[in-house]
Amino acid sequence: MVRTFGNTIIKTIFPILLVVFFWQTRISLGNGDALYDYLIPFAYLSSILMVVLFIGHTFIDHSWIQKSWKISPYMVAAAVGYFVVVGWVILDRGIDTIAGWYWLINFIIICRFSLWMWHVREKYPTPYIMSVLSAGLIPLVGIGLLEIILGKSIGLQFMGEWQFSMHSLGVSTAHIFGMDFLRPYATFPHPNVFGGVMAVFSLYWIYQWLQKRLRDESINTALFFVALFIGGTIISWSLTAILALMIGLIYYIPLLKKLGTQNKLTKTEYALGTLVILVGGSLIAYYVMQLFISDSISFLRRWYLNDVGISIIRKYPFLGVGVSQSILYVSEYWNNAKLPQFTQPIHNVWILLCAESGIVGMGLLLISGYFAILRRWKYLPLYIKAMWLALVVISLSDHYLITLQSGLLLLFLTVGLSLRYDEHSETTSDHF
Repeated sequence: MVRTFGNTIIKTIFPILLVVFFWQTRISLGNGDALYDYLIPFAYLSSILMVVLFIGHTFIDHSWIQKSWKISPYMVAAAVGYFVVVGWVILDRGIDTIAGWYWLINFIIICRFSLWMWHVREKYPTPYIMSVLSAGLIPLVGIGLLEIILGKSIGLQFMGEWQFSMHSLGVSTAHIFGMDFLRPYATFPHPNVFGGVMAVFSLYWIYQWLQKRLRDESINTALFFVALFIGGTIISWSLTAILALMIGLIYYIPLLKKLGTQNKLTKTEYALGTLVILVGGSLIAYYVMQLFISDSISFLRRWYLNDVGISIIRKYPFLGVGVSQSILYVSEYWNNAKLPQFTQPIHNVWILLCAESGIVGMGLLLISGYFAILRRWKYLPLYIKAMWLALVVISLSDHYLITLQSGLLLLFLTVGLSLRYDEHSETTSDHF
């Protein structure tokens, strides 16, 4: 009876979670007068549903959390060590302890979800998870497109869409051929996050398309999602996302050569591939020209934020200043003589992690990452390798993979998929 109840919870909640995975539906838990939005603790719908899943799984197996050690004892031990170190630093030197504890608790929940995905790898295979997630993203691409056309949000606050227009203060716009356009937010906190998610999902579906062509299977679904997510990447007008997509495609060159040798690519597919390369390459060239012609303010801001991070690391090298705390040090280390202060998180994940967690915390994370990903690398399918390459590109010039809910979800979704593959997996890098 109890197990049946637990199974019912999981069967009901998990598909719902996948559909609303990237909604920004949330409620404030307090600290609403925090100086920056990044420091306000929110209870996100996605995190709440994850906790419900954990409760449901506990009805099925009371010891499932302890069994997570079986995935990789060293990985789990290093992760636990990181949580302990980070928690101690929050207590010892945190300026905004509420924001610090909130980030840590939410981080643990999302980490736990990636481990939970390992437990249900047979019940919920990867193609099912990615298909439902992708279906949930369809309306979000539509919302983003409508925002561009209308020049404002469309009012779907229950999905987490903010209320704004292209003239609202701080809203991101694109200046294209002498005209200003609103960049799409949909239910994401920023168009760059929208673009990053689109790029990573594009890589998954491009792989499915190539594999199905090799096997002479129907490609209609895969081709639909390829067009949808590549289109989403382009309309995000995010250079980082476009670069991540283009660089991630490097892993598919052997498959493309194989298809070309077997003459299995149609004229339409050749045209689509050529269009993606031309449009993506043109956008990258346009951005680079803008960077050198106009001395891009966006590039300079990122550069100086990273300088702030380096200054923090020099002063607090071993344990850092605490998670979610570095933004409070921007005013102390920003060089106003070079550029007016721009208060945002450090725009490089590696510098940000080291500034907030120190060499000790960073080392523990790298150990955990080694056992979670690098030791499995030769067993990972090509699409997961491509996704990781894209995430590394994103991590070098943005912060959202570890500071914003959508970014954390994207990162640990990829971790969860990676954990499903090891020397005991029936699936190898030649298959789904």
